[in-house]
Order: sequence, then C-alpha cells, then structure tokens
Amino acid sequence: MCAHAPFGRGALWCVCVSARFPCPRDKRWKSRDSLVFFLPLSNTILSCFKDNSIFAWESDTLTCKYQLPPAESAATFQYKAFAVTRDGRMLAAGGKSNNLHVWCLCSRRLLRVLQMPPRVRGVRQLEFLPDNFDGGCSQVLGVLSQDGIMRFINIQTCKLVFDVGSHDDSIVTSSVSPSGRHIASIMEDGSINLYSVQALTKEVNKPPPPLVKVVDLTKDSAASKAGAASEKVSIVAGRTCRPWKSKQDVVKMKYLQPDDWDPSANKEVRSQGPSVRQWGEG
Repeated sequence: MCAHAPFGRGALWCVCVSARFPCPRDKRWKSRDSLVFFLPLSNTILSCFKDNSIFAWESDTLTCKYQLPPAESAATFQYKAFAVTRDGRMLAAGGKSNNLHVWCLCSRRLLRVLQMPPRVRGVRQLEFLPDNFDGGCSQVLGVLSQDGIMRFINIQTCKLVFDVGSHDDSIVTSSVSPSGRHIASIMEDGSINLYSVQALTKEVNKPPPPLVKVVDLTKDSAASKAGAASEKVSIVAGRTCRPWKSKQDVVKMKYLQPDDWDPSANKEVRSQGPSVRQWGEG
C-alpha cells in the first residue's frame, strides 16, 4: 500500500494486479507520514488525510466503507500516530497534542479522550500491548511522546502501568512482540534495548480468576448446629387445632329490643311492611 502525497492518490499493488482507489477531490494525503494501514483480521484499509479525516476502504472493491466523524479537537492537532487492537475494534489516534482519541470502529464513534500529563506536548508513536487473556481487546496503550519516554497506560482506568526510557536515554521508536512479553526499542544513541514486560509490571498477562469455586460448609454447619442448640421447638403429636366454624351456613341475627317493647306491636309492623322505628314511639 502506497500513498502519493503530491497527487493525493493511493495505490495498491499485488504480484498480479495493481489498482488505485479513488480519493475525494478535496482530500490530500499527509506529506511525510504514512498514515495508511490495514485493519487486523479484515481487508479494510484505514487512511488519514491532511484535514484529519479518517476513511475506511474495502480493498476488494476499492470503495469507501465509512468515514469516522471528526472529533471536536481534531483540528487543533494533526494526527501523527495510530494504533489498532488485535481484534480490530478499537483505534487510538494521537498527534501534536497531549490528548489521545480512542475510537470504536464497530459503532464508529469516539469513545473517550485521554489527556496526557502537561509535560507531553506531542505523540510520536502508539502501540497496544497484547494480553494473552483479553481476547484481542487490549486495554494497555503505549504512548511514545516527544521527550523520548514511552508510557504505557490503561485506557479504561487512565492509570500509568509502567514506562520505559528517560530524558538521558530517550527512545526513537519501539516495537512490541506479538505475545506482549517483550518490547524492543531503538535508542537515540543507536543502541537497541530489549525490555521484559513481566519484569516491569504484573498487571499484564495475568490469568483471570477461576470460574469454579469450592463451597466451604464448615462454618455453615457449625452455625446451624449452634442455632439448633439455642432454639428448641417442641412438637406434640395429636389433633390439629382449626378455627371454629359454624355448622349452619346462615348466621343468626339478634335484635336489640327495649324493655317496654310489646311483641304484638311487632306483628302489626311486619304486616304493614318494612318501616323505620324510632325509640320512644308507642
């Protein structure tokens, strides 16, 4: 894959076939930085233009698949470095600023903006640190800044995991092994340093906790015995006690009658039909 800066075109060569995919007329490639690369586990080509616009191309049909929406602060600094996780789902971008943009390529939106310390004024290189137990979605990102120090940070917790290099022994470029266990760096004096990740941190390549857990019944049985000894319930065999229930379905009603009430008058009232009787009436 090659980008022609003077003409604003990109070319893709193969042993048998060479092709050139069309670029928008108002887009131009970066003059010095080669910001064109393939995404892992796919045939998608990702490219970045001078205006920091990011396009994804299909290498088979040479058509544009999608464009990432521009970030609000992308115009203030120019993208100079990119890094993609092994599963090809997350993209990290940095440039002439202490801010890092983390994109989700599945939803095609900006997930978060990471702000580096004030001493970081620019980003030269980005590298995701592979982990054997993360399934390809790396969480540790290596950031090589202009001071020659490569800082590895956790993009979820935004905490520094470890760093390599110093102001006296600055790093020019670095490469991470596919297993994520070693880091090779070219120093400013021309030497090559090889770092062991396991010696620098214990947070990477750490196996997850086991899914199977053994249930310990020692404390539970002792507690149950103590509870059984403290609370005793006496059970007596016999007839069960049920609530009283009347044998007749109709509940008898009792009427309150005054002492001087005449039963014969009650018969007259019944013959006349229902009426309201008040106290004191003869």
